[in-house]
Amino acid sequence: MHEIYGFNFIKKLVPNVVWVTSSKIVPNSVVRSEYAIGVTGDYNVAKHLADGAHVAVSYPSEGTGARFDASGIIKNCPNLENAKLFMDWVVTREALQIVFESRSRRTVNPDVPVPDGLPPLNKVKLISYDAIKAAQIREDITMKTVDLIQ
Repeated sequence: MHEIYGFNFIKKLVPNVVWVTSSKIVPNSVVRSEYAIGVTGDYNVAKHLADGAHVAVSYPSEGTGARFDASGIIKNCPNLENAKLFMDWVVTREALQIVFESRSRRTVNPDVPVPDGLPPLNKVKLISYDAIKAAQIREDITMKTVDLIQ
C-alpha cells in the first residue's frame, strides 16, 4: 500500500480498519462472517479455500508484491558443509512439494502446484518489491502507523 499509494493513504485507512495481532486471524474472521473483507497473504486463505470455505482471494488491480519465504546459512556456522547440503535440498522440487502439501503454501518452483483457489503467479499483477528498501523504511512506517492507531 505504501509503495503504490504513499503514507497519506495509510493515514486515511487507519481509522477505518480493525487491526489484529496476526495475519492468520484475518481469514478466520472472514470465514466466520465477522468481517466482510480482510487483507492478508494469500497463503493464509489457501487452507480455507481447500476446506470449501465460502471466501475468495482478490488481488489489487494496481499490483501486489510477491514475497516468498527464504532460507540462509548463518555466518560462521559450526557445520558449514551440512548447512550447504540442507540449502541444496531445501530448494528442490521434493522439498517445495512438502511445503505445498503441508502448509498450502505457494512456492517459487513452477513444477509444484499452486494451492487450490489461488491463481498462478503469471495471472497476478506484480509490482517490484525491493526488500532492501522495505527493510530500511519498515521501522519508520510501522512507528508512524502505530502512532495513528493509538
